[in-house]
Amino acid sequence: MCMKTITHVNDGSDICLKAISHRLESNRDIFISRFSKENEKLPDAIKIAEKYITALERFFRTGLTSQESDPFIKMLMASINQNQLDLTRTGRLVSSLRNMMFDFLDPNIANEKQVFQKLNQYLDEVLEEVTITFDQIVKKQALQIEAIQKRKDDFKTSKQKRGWLDFAGIRMCMTDFSGNWLNLWRAMILFAGEDTARRVFFEAGIAELFSKTCLENSLLKNNAEGFTKAVDAYSEAGFGDFYIRELIFENGFTRITCQDTFEAWTFAKKNKKNEYPFCYHSTGVLLSFMRTLTGRSDLVAEEVKCIAKGDPECEFVIGTKNEFKRRNIPLTVWGQTLKEKAKFLETMLNEKEVAEKALLNKYNELTIINKIGRDISQSLNIDTILNLSVLNLSRIVGNKDICIYLINRKSNELILKAQKGFSKDYFKNLFRFKMEEGISGDAAHKMVPVEWNNQTNLPIKINYDVKNKKIKSILSVPLKTKNKVIGVLNIAAKFQHHFAADEIDLISLIGSQISGAIENAYLLEEIRDSEKKYRTLVENINDGYFLCQDDHVLYANSAFLYMHGYSKSEVLGKDFRKFLPKENVAQVEKILSGTWGKEIPEHIEFQRKHKNNKKLPTDLKINLIKFNGKPALICILRDISKRKEMEKKVIEHQRLSSIGQLTADIAHEIRNPLSSIKTNIQVLSKQLHLQGFNKRRMEIAVEEILRLDRILQDVLNFSVPVKMEMSLDHLHNVIGKCVELIHEKIRRSKINVIQKLSRDIPEIYMNTGMFQQVILNLFLNSIDAMPNGGQIIITTRRIEIEDHKMILLEIMDSGCGIQSENLNRVFDPFFSTKTQGAGLGLSNVKKIIDAHHGSIEIENRANQGTRIIIKLPENKNAKSPNC
Repeated sequence: MCMKTITHVNDGSDICLKAISHRLESNRDIFISRFSKENEKLPDAIKIAEKYITALERFFRTGLTSQESDPFIKMLMASINQNQLDLTRTGRLVSSLRNMMFDFLDPNIANEKQVFQKLNQYLDEVLEEVTITFDQIVKKQALQIEAIQKRKDDFKTSKQKRGWLDFAGIRMCMTDFSGNWLNLWRAMILFAGEDTARRVFFEAGIAELFSKTCLENSLLKNNAEGFTKAVDAYSEAGFGDFYIRELIFENGFTRITCQDTFEAWTFAKKNKKNEYPFCYHSTGVLLSFMRTLTGRSDLVAEEVKCIAKGDPECEFVIGTKNEFKRRNIPLTVWGQTLKEKAKFLETMLNEKEVAEKALLNKYNELTIINKIGRDISQSLNIDTILNLSVLNLSRIVGNKDICIYLINRKSNELILKAQKGFSKDYFKNLFRFKMEEGISGDAAHKMVPVEWNNQTNLPIKINYDVKNKKIKSILSVPLKTKNKVIGVLNIAAKFQHHFAADEIDLISLIGSQISGAIENAYLLEEIRDSEKKYRTLVENINDGYFLCQDDHVLYANSAFLYMHGYSKSEVLGKDFRKFLPKENVAQVEKILSGTWGKEIPEHIEFQRKHKNNKKLPTDLKINLIKFNGKPALICILRDISKRKEMEKKVIEHQRLSSIGQLTADIAHEIRNPLSSIKTNIQVLSKQLHLQGFNKRRMEIAVEEILRLDRILQDVLNFSVPVKMEMSLDHLHNVIGKCVELIHEKIRRSKINVIQKLSRDIPEIYMNTGMFQQVILNLFLNSIDAMPNGGQIIITTRRIEIEDHKMILLEIMDSGCGIQSENLNRVFDPFFSTKTQGAGLGLSNVKKIIDAHHGSIEIENRANQGTRIIIKLPENKNAKSPNC
């Protein structure tokens, strides 16, 4: 492609061009540095600058009449084809080159005007050629254009909803090249003043329509990525190379810099330094991006640095006023426009009417607030309080719907309790929901009022229902008492409504009244529940409880009635002395009259008399109290029959222990001489060589000594505690071993052993050796009771006694049984009906069973033998009990 050749005019311009070429060559480094700085986003900016300067040097050397392909154009085309330049950037490069070339012109050189015109004409032709080239490139990318066009065609409205380029950003930049932007700025200053000009350019950008349109048509996302794309697109549209230096999207804060903002760059080229920032249009556009994408209207923007002020770059800061204050960034205070001044005058004229109307509204609001407070304070029923609240509140909020949710602490949910205005099916899916879910949960969690008018911020579940009911705005106010949230009050509108600060304060005030009434109702419920709980507790305790005053019983619980065998009518109103022994009445009367002294006895033991005249040991505790302003007695009775029985057992155990210790001492003293006697008899028997009956006499003496030794050993075993190590074993294994050990004796005794063993018996902790001794002892006793033969039936099964799982072992024989007068003595030490033994066999058996935390019983079956019942716990796992 060849550039249109500019006709040569022999007017000395060539000399001027050569001079410019010489100065360009001598200032090459400065030119490259300046070009690179102004185009720092351009890839390989330094290399490209060198190419352009080389082309320009060649152009200046050959003059304007060169018939060769223009080297400058060739360089531009090469960069365009390599995707290093687009149309907008090329236009800016050409403009930058134009301005730099003008800076190199020396006004002292003749024919400067002609050179300026020729060079300007040349660069205009360059732009024309570049435009033609881009058109050709666009045609080659038909598929991409078709895809983009299809995306644009999906939009429903005019060009303004078709994306970035349709807003003529490039045309605006081209307007800047011809100086129209600066002229418009000067005209605004001339006719409206500089302050108004600054504000108009700040607020009249493409911002709201531009960003909202793109957001609605899914070109942007309301997140940090969407904001970044918006800024990049604004840069690509030709307004400058904007860099995001800092971005905290969730807080609506960002800091952006630009070294070639089109407003400031234009001003700096044509004017001196300005006192104020100049890039008000860009500031307004960037602010609108952030406001639209975050949905926040409380954000502000400032240009803290500006090229027009002499700064090296422009810097824009966007955020909340609090964030500006925290970072010590001053905010611009705008002056009033003519429109605002007119509005102010109109407001002043209508101020009286507005004030009177506001005063009337306040009076009506206070009247309703007082009515709400009066109505709900007259009831302590929560449902009544809530229904009255929504009814009266509807007179304030007008055509808006109201609902109240209360918190269920157990399930951590908000549950609907009252509503007005909503349809019946509205709360089908919104009757309850989790805390922190939706706007109500958010208000309850944050403990501050929360306003909503954007459905995209709601959870899917709530969003669906709200959308279907056409709800547009919601205010959720937490109901608080003592820094604790108990529920939320919601006001909903089916139209876009912004809740003003005073409106929120009013509803919050009403909410605090409702909260106080609910808290009082809760306290009453707690008092009633507490009274019911303590009454139930007193009624269900095992101890007898009665209250008496003026000598009469005012209250008696069920345990007291059961302990005495009376009905309630037989007790209430009766003289309390009827239920106490005569010997204890005087003590109680002294306590009641206050003449007992400082120390009231904690417990009094007496024999209470049942209605059937049965006397039982009882512990009485008396407390002197004030009841209805008069002295009264609370008496608590506890049956101590079991305790007394245990005390008897302890005393008996101590007695037996003393006997056992004495017996052990005696056994030791006897055992030593017996051992000597046995040894001497055995020695004499061998030395005397006894024969016949004399030898038999010696053998009988030794046998009797051995029998005495076994008896003494039984006595020692009974009196000395034995340390047992416990381990898991199966009861059936022990039974099997015992049957096997005495199998021959069973056979000779003509006894049939029947085993009925349950399959679901688990292993338990036991001392296998000791338990084997128990079963062998019982088996041998049964065999001895059946001299003519019989049968032994062994049964095991699982049972449950008072929620405790047990194993039952039952041994029945068909022997002669036990005489009834001996049945209660079989476990006593040294008791025996046999001619042999010390009578400690069953005593040791019981001792071992007790050590296993079990029990043993013996039943005498008439003409059928004896039944022995052993119960063992499943879950006892003591490792080393003593027996």
